[in-house]
Amino acid sequence: MKLLIITADKDTLKWKSLPRKLQVITNVINSGKNADWEVSIEYVHTTPVFFDGRILHEWLDAFIEPFFQKGYDVVGLHFSNEQRTQWGMKPTLGGSNPRSDKEFGQFYLWADEHSTRYGENRFIQNVLHEFKHEYHQQTGILDDTHTIDKRTRDVSNSFQKMDWALYQPVRQELKRKLSLYQQLAEAWRMVVALTNKKKPNAHPRFDFDYPVTQAYGVENSAYKLTGRHIGTDWACPKNTAIMAPFDGEVTKVGTTKALGNYCHFEYKYNGTTYVDRCLHLNKKPTKRTVTRGEMFALTGNTGFSTGYHSHIDVWIGQVDIASIDKYNWNLLTVDPDHIYS
Repeated sequence: MKLLIITADKDTLKWKSLPRKLQVITNVINSGKNADWEVSIEYVHTTPVFFDGRILHEWLDAFIEPFFQKGYDVVGLHFSNEQRTQWGMKPTLGGSNPRSDKEFGQFYLWADEHSTRYGENRFIQNVLHEFKHEYHQQTGILDDTHTIDKRTRDVSNSFQKMDWALYQPVRQELKRKLSLYQQLAEAWRMVVALTNKKKPNAHPRFDFDYPVTQAYGVENSAYKLTGRHIGTDWACPKNTAIMAPFDGEVTKVGTTKALGNYCHFEYKYNGTTYVDRCLHLNKKPTKRTVTRGEMFALTGNTGFSTGYHSHIDVWIGQVDIASIDKYNWNLLTVDPDHIYS
């Protein structure tokens, strides 16, 4: 499981004590049962939207969700004392874990490198305090964080009693399955490489079959426009070749925060023009004419992606994101596995 601390203060990454602070937090969290947490931190330039002295929940949800899509389980936003004063945060508030109907965990806090809380380092204490709230929110176990906080001024020891097998068990199982699919795909790739043989006629776009981890048309609330997955995800090792199922042309390439490196591959099949939109590629391809069976892109893990895989969605005529919605998604797109030679 992964905890990401995003700091809005670029000077935080210069703290000499930062590695030790992160190690302390990691050790405390992992003192619980079935705990296997990774803790990391990165700087993101952002200005939260505050209302009545607190960060607006809708803003925080929108800010956190992309990181959840990248595979993080809990994300905390950190900022300095100077920033919280500028932004109008309540002076008595050290941090918060807003209750949310979202699946992902979130909290925010302020702390300077040497600021203290109850005589202990504020950064460490605030992260652990808000993170403990998150455990209780997701498990439904009675939250004793404030009771312990008032009694001992330190919630660290209470982490030893937590059982992280109770935390989001459904999502964690899905993540484990995805990891297993990726390991199996990599093992199969190694077997093929060692024997120098390829499974014949496995798939028009790959050199052999890979497991589907998210099929076309599956309901998924993460996709706001359609409520469904309009492509197909195959668990593929890094740099798996995506090949042209027909003669065609790479008409558009680019990179965005959500899609990562991507390209559009246009071709005709039975008199109809289709466009394959290939996302999360390892590298941005080049625009060019491609013949059937020729490699034109390599799979990756860029953009909002939780692991190495291939995402391909197939549009009829042209890619029209501006027009797609929950009613017409299956009129503008088709199941990629329906386009075969």
